[in-house]
Amino acid sequence: MQANQLVTSKPDKHPIGPKPLLVKDGSVSVKIYGTWVDSKRTDPATGYALKHYLPQYAVRYYLGGKRQNKKFSDLNKAKRHGSGANLVYLDGHAGYLDGKRIVIDLFREHKP
Repeated sequence: MQANQLVTSKPDKHPIGPKPLLVKDGSVSVKIYGTWVDSKRTDPATGYALKHYLPQYAVRYYLGGKRQNKKFSDLNKAKRHGSGANLVYLDGHAGYLDGKRIVIDLFREHKP
């Protein structure tokens, strides 16, 4: 530990609990894990560096065989990230599509 640094202890419980939160939307499911990030600030009264912990939410999934790990400070942002997919179309543009709208015949022509 460095000089002039006080460490506050990490809280025992994360706001989402001890188990990961499962976000399921249609056939897509993503786990959101509760993690902590430490933040250091200087106490203006004493000059000591204070270390405190803030909750963080990690969305983990596999994309193209590689594990992805995205971290958010807001649970709602993490839930939104886990509820859909970014698509790249054949004409080169990209877009977001909600998980409930992704179906097997999404790009097939429907005859009237």
